[in-house]
Amino acid sequence: MYLNRENKNYFLVNPLDNVLLCYFPACLQVSSGANAIFGPQDPLLGSHVQSLCDALDIPHIESRVDMEPEMKEFSINLHPSPKIVGSAIRDLIHYLNWTKVAILYEEDMSLISLQELIRPPVKRDLQVIFRKTSVDSFRDTLKDIRSRGIFSLVVDTRPQNLPHLLQAVRGCSFTLDVRKNFEYILERKEEFGKHVFRI
Repeated sequence: MYLNRENKNYFLVNPLDNVLLCYFPACLQVSSGANAIFGPQDPLLGSHVQSLCDALDIPHIESRVDMEPEMKEFSINLHPSPKIVGSAIRDLIHYLNWTKVAILYEEDMSLISLQELIRPPVKRDLQVIFRKTSVDSFRDTLKDIRSRGIFSLVVDTRPQNLPHLLQAVRGCSFTLDVRKNFEYILERKEEFGKHVFRI
């Protein structure tokens, strides 16, 4: 944790795994005259900083998944709500006319936005299968999905795990229509260029 003093404005940089290492420096920033606080992106740390800003009526600008749907007086969250993300995925599935879809996710928090896919009204011919997976089980999960005749996937994974997922897809001879993180795939074309990924 340190203060970036190179600019006229001060930026607080801290690790994401310790609430106290985030909370106390934020208080220090406020006591030294900070006019607003930006971030953090971590949901747990963000809620602590948000409560500090609420108590002191300081503007808080953030971009994190917020599970509390109510508006906050001095807060702007640039991240879309889980309900909006889920509705967008649902609209995409309807637009693409998918009838069988497998939803792969790594974290339980993903289910909050993905639950919109099964809320009424649901297309009668839409079959949705949810699978929690990890880097170690990508290949087995994809083989199971393929054996069920499902070739349309919605994947919610950490960006650092995307190469492992694509290698598992390539290893299962799966043709994947990649619509998310396409910039990453274009940058690493040499690794996956021989396999069919429709972007």
